[in-house]
Amino acid sequence: YQDLLREYGYVERKRTPVYSKQHGGLLGYSAFLLEAAVNSRHAAVTLPFSLNPILFHGEAGTSISFQRVLKQIERISRSSVNVFIRGESGTGKELVARAIHENSPYKSGPFVAMNCGAIPKDLIESELFGYAEGAFTGSRRHGYKGKLEQANGGTLFLDEIGEIPHQMQVALLRVLQERKVTPIGSTSEIPVNIRVITATHRDITQLVKAGTFREDLYYRLHVFPLHVPPLRERKEDIPYLIRYYCRKNNLELPA
Repeated sequence: YQDLLREYGYVERKRTPVYSKQHGGLLGYSAFLLEAAVNSRHAAVTLPFSLNPILFHGEAGTSISFQRVLKQIERISRSSVNVFIRGESGTGKELVARAIHENSPYKSGPFVAMNCGAIPKDLIESELFGYAEGAFTGSRRHGYKGKLEQANGGTLFLDEIGEIPHQMQVALLRVLQERKVTPIGSTSEIPVNIRVITATHRDITQLVKAGTFREDLYYRLHVFPLHVPPLRERKEDIPYLIRYYCRKNNLELPA
């Protein structure tokens, strides 16, 4: 345990035993940790009742709301189920997706992120599925490997999934069912082994009710929902976040 703390740059400040209310026996310990080195790039967060630190590229703070998120990351990371992250813009949804990937069985594979809302709708298909050589005018000479194939063996993070066109929803559903990708202009199916994490700031259930998002795809993606709280729900983390951003950007901490 102490070796793990030293490896990830933490020292134990306080340890509190936790006893069962039913039988009075010792269940474990709740540990309060501090960073041993202020210039540490990554935070390894040890949760109560857990001996394995979670690799998290950000500031975890101390708020109950975000500690709950970290506990969910710990649970989700052990499996290979698809995850649906909901949260307002700027809450760190991609950071959470990366944490799930880096603590999961897919951590040795690539983490590929794609913002569906930032890509023109007529280009989403080629970005997601790729294309063969000569598939269309202006295509690359040797074709293009799409995000689904790029993420093979790892995790594909699709941000703003609610912006994906209806015809692409049908094609994505087929990939999730068959675990095979067919690039544009090709007849060859490419097997893919990926975990899919999706996110949006919109109410996806309302999109389903409105008929703009397929219900069957929703159930394929919404296996494990995870809510990332906005800063107003974790105000006690603000001092920690200020110190984190100052260290990250080599800024002097305010007096």
